[in-house]
This record gives sequence, C-alpha cells and structure tokens, in this order.
Amino acid sequence: MANPNSWKKIFSSPDPHEEELPGDWGSELSLFQWLVLVKIMREEKLVFACEKFLINQLGPQFIGSKPLLLDEVFKDTSSTNPIIFILSSGADPSGALQRFGEKVDRKAGERLHMISLGQGQGPVAETLITKSKITGDWVCLQNCHLASSWMTAMERIIERFIPEKEEIHPEFRLWLTSLPSVKFPVSVLQVCTMG
Repeated sequence: MANPNSWKKIFSSPDPHEEELPGDWGSELSLFQWLVLVKIMREEKLVFACEKFLINQLGPQFIGSKPLLLDEVFKDTSSTNPIIFILSSGADPSGALQRFGEKVDRKAGERLHMISLGQGQGPVAETLITKSKITGDWVCLQNCHLASSWMTAMERIIERFIPEKEEIHPEFRLWLTSLPSVKFPVSVLQVCTMG
C-alpha cells in the first residue's frame, strides 16, 4: 500500500506471471500464495502461472501433452479391438488419422470411412462396419457422444467382434472418438485400445 506504483508493472505486463514481485513479496510468498495472488490480480494469466508452478514443483515432464503418435498406437491394435480417442474440448484427431491412413494405404474416402455420428447416422455406421469387416477397410465413428441412443446398438456390434463368431478381416480397424460421456458403454471401453 505504501508504494502502489511498484505493482503497476504486474497489472500492465502482458506476462505478469513472469514479473518479479516488488519489495520483499517475492521472497515472502510461497509458490502457492503467489498463485493466489496471480488469480486475484490477473486471473486470465492463472493457467500460465499454474504451468510455471507445476514445472517448479514436479518438473517440466508434467507440462504439455505428448504428440499423438498413431504409428505407436497402431502397433497395439487388432481387428477385434476398437481404438478410442477420448476427446477434450477443441481436440480433433481426425486429421492425424487421415495422414496416418494415407501412409498405410487407407486413404480417407476410399479405405478409411469417416462418419460423424448424430441424428440418423447409426444405421449408416452399422452398414460401413459390416462391409469394412469383410474388405479390411477402416471405419472411424466420430463424436460417439452425440449418438447416445445408438450406443447400445454399437455395443452389440462390437461384442460380436470375436473371430470365432464371425469373419473379420485382419486389417479391419474401428476407430472411435468421443467426449467423456456417461452414455458411452463401459464394455466397449474395456475392449478398446486408447489412442
């Protein structure tokens, strides 16, 4: 309070989480108290401050996400186990899947069939799966969370992915994308490979 101008750089800086606190504040506050201060003064920068906090407390390996390496994921897949991508807001693995598909002769629209689930798309998806199991094509069912009424049918289809029950081409793959949803069948999650 004695010198409010010394705090001006914190309020006006584009990166207040990188600024030194005035006076003894920098040495008096714990890192957690510093986070609280950033939240109070510049809440829009709290995510960046939390990142700095985590790096300091746990190490840089806990920041950021690993890039999606479909080559690595694919090694653990089979024709009888779907691959699921649990989405977060703004995430869309379809571009990565299309690029990977082209590398392994599964070009989108030809041998990689992508369908966004939603109103009335369940029967179309079922037909694609039935055909692709025979030809060895890939099917990607996007946005499964939007087709909650079709999840039971999808669960029954996947339950039949047993080589002894029906013929499945060894190169067939079923890719699924979904936001977290209570409607998503647990039995499907249990047999999926996580992308």
